[in-house]
Amino acid sequence: AGPMGQMHLLRAFSLPGGPATIVATNLNSGRMAAVHAQFSKPAAEAGVHLELLSRDRFTGDEALTATLAESSGGTGYDDIVVVAASADAVAWSAGLLADDGVMNVFAGLARGTKTLINLTDVAHRGVRFTGTSGSSIDDLRAMRDLVESKQLPTNHSVVAIAGLEGVPAGLHAVADGRFAGKVVIYPNLGKPLPLTPIDELGAILPTVAAACDVSTTAAQ
Repeated sequence: AGPMGQMHLLRAFSLPGGPATIVATNLNSGRMAAVHAQFSKPAAEAGVHLELLSRDRFTGDEALTATLAESSGGTGYDDIVVVAASADAVAWSAGLLADDGVMNVFAGLARGTKTLINLTDVAHRGVRFTGTSGSSIDDLRAMRDLVESKQLPTNHSVVAIAGLEGVPAGLHAVADGRFAGKVVIYPNLGKPLPLTPIDELGAILPTVAAACDVSTTAAQ
């Protein structure tokens, strides 16, 4: 339900021939409510069945694991993206991979972090693990082209904006997990703009809000 998870959702909705079903998990149901508000409409428009599961709605990890197994039809998941900086989450998720499935270990784990993964599955079931610490210039150009051509609607992940004077408040908000989405800073504004949640933009800049599609963006 964080910014990086939301970006993966957006990409999955935008892929030609993308997944028919996406199951998203998070620890906190409050943050997941923001994902529901932001992404239910894009998921429906893409013809994707979106299932949202929060750990705090289950009695324990076993109950959550059982529900995830059921949601996959008992065969596991073709693609798993772990965007939590948790070695335990990586080990737990690896057990949910389908035959020939791929896990993207995406975010936040420090160099040298260790966890237990059954690597026999690589040989016997064809599963694969991947991860990266950054993108090449060609990757960045490809993403720019997708955004500019409106194939990847990244604005759906923006929950707050500010001018340069809002940078300190924006950094604190990100560190505190105040927003379930991206904070964007505009350095070239002609007038000051403090850190402003998108759903409050109408009270500060009504003409700007009227020109924006803010119906699918919600702040925590």
